[in-house]
Formats: sequence, structure tokens, C-alpha cells
Amino acid sequence: METWLRGDGDLIGICVWGRRTAKLYMWYVIEREERVLIATSTLESALQIVETTEEMGLNGKVSLLGSHTQANILVSCLIPPTDPHFQASIQLLIIDIVDSALSSDLFSVLQAFFLSFPTVRKAIFTNCLNPTRLNSLSASLHSPITVSMTGSGTLVGVRHYKVECEREDWRLDTLPDLLEVISGQPCVVYFSSRKEMDYIAYYLAEKGFLIAAIHAKMPKQAIEKVLEGFSVGTIGTLLCSDPIFVSSSLGVHYRMPTAEQYCMRMSRGRLGGRTLSIVLKTEEKIELATLEKTLDVRLEDLPADASTWLY
Repeated sequence: METWLRGDGDLIGICVWGRRTAKLYMWYVIEREERVLIATSTLESALQIVETTEEMGLNGKVSLLGSHTQANILVSCLIPPTDPHFQASIQLLIIDIVDSALSSDLFSVLQAFFLSFPTVRKAIFTNCLNPTRLNSLSASLHSPITVSMTGSGTLVGVRHYKVECEREDWRLDTLPDLLEVISGQPCVVYFSSRKEMDYIAYYLAEKGFLIAAIHAKMPKQAIEKVLEGFSVGTIGTLLCSDPIFVSSSLGVHYRMPTAEQYCMRMSRGRLGGRTLSIVLKTEEKIELATLEKTLDVRLEDLPADASTWLY
């Protein structure tokens, strides 16, 4: 961020934290005392950014565009403005996008939005990890600096391990064995598929494990009840399917996650504490290499005494 502020080009910041991303750049924006427009892909995202700044104690300094306030920092959707006076008043443009694929439709909207501010310095924060899309994005900017914010700095305090499952069908047998080894530790098992999670939940319950499972389509009250049970220890193992991410000092990934999934799951661990991350791996060599390179981490083989590190 500092390098970009001292230069004269644009910035691409790659990060995967959703609404927490605003906390990365907001202090820099406040200190510059410029007229700033923050544009998001949806109104919901715009509202979340305003809420986040209020949580930071910046009440009154950031507001939605059109809310008739004197705030210097305005938040809106990606809708090209039609008022030339407003366009001329903007000194810094920040694009905050949560779209891991950076879809063609959204990219077209972005390009149209750029045309409204041809000479304004731009900073784009995105959770997209697709090199082709990022290269296309760079081509639309002026001498952009690309800053990766998905590296090990977001996973401070996390130890990364893998358990080799030589065959696909061994994964199912490995999970209960692993849960026996780490028995006594609150544990979250992450799934990309709800269907697979439901099957594994039934399988573990039949084996006598004290588990619960949550997914995004459950009623809010039901999710809160399960999370309360997990927090007080009446539920020892929690299964959850993306896009629900639950904080835990011990996370098990039933299948090899993408770099984005991994970072979203594990960077939400206990603040200031230790976190153990374990991936059940079969023949996913390419996926493993991509994850390690993207996040600048290395998954070691799980040692027999790994769970004692949490105490």
C-alpha cells in the first residue's frame, strides 16, 4: 500500500476476506484527506462497507452516495455517474469486488466504470485468483502494482498439515481415525459440497461421534443454536459446507480446497491463538502445488503429536 501511495500508477490488491477488506485500506484513505469514491459490485456490499467503517469508529466520515452528507468518502455500486461535476471532484477511486471468478459481465461493467474516471488513480481489491482475469484487469489500468494479500501474513499462527489417503475410498476411513487422534479438541470439518457433508455427518453419527452439521440454507436460529453448542463444548465436532466459515483452532478439510477456500476458512481462526489446519489429500498433486504457491505455505505430513501443539 505504501509503495503504491508514493507512486503514480494504479493498484490491484488480491485478498479474500470479504467485508474485512475495507479495514485494509480505510485508514490510508482517511489519512489522505481526498475525495474518494468506493465502488462495489452490489448494494449489499456497499452497505457492509459503511457498517464496517462504523465498527472502526469512523462514523460520519464514510457514507453512501446520494445520502446528502458532507462525507469525503462515498460508497456506491458500480454504476457510472452521469454528473460531470461529481466525476471531476473524485481524486481517488477504489473498487472493492467480491467475485472469485471476475465474470465477463462484471468485467464489462468495470471497464465502463473506468471510462467515467479516465485520469483518476484507482485501487482495486478483489478476491479473484484467476491469472487470466487478473492480466485482463491489469491491461485496463495505468502501470498497476499488484499486491498479494493472500499470503502467509493472513495465516499467521496457523500450522499447515496434510494426511495422505492413497485411495479415494480411504478418505472416508481416515476421517474418523483422525477425529479419534484429536479427540478432546473442538474441531471443524470443512466441505465444499453439502450433499457430501450430509453423508459424512450420518456416517460419523453412526460411529458414535458427537457431531453437528450446518449449511447456508439452514434457518438462522438453527445455525445459532448449533454454534452455541459448539462454543460451550456440547458439540465436539462441527461439519460445515461452504460458504459458511466457522472460527476454530482446529480445522480439517475433507477435500483439497482451493487457495481462496483455504484462506477464507483458516484466516478466521482464533485471534492471537494457534490454529492447526489438516487437509485430507489423495492424488491432488497439482491442486496442492497451486495452493502452496498461491498462499506461500507448505503442508507438512501430520506428525503423531500434532494436536498437543494446541495446548
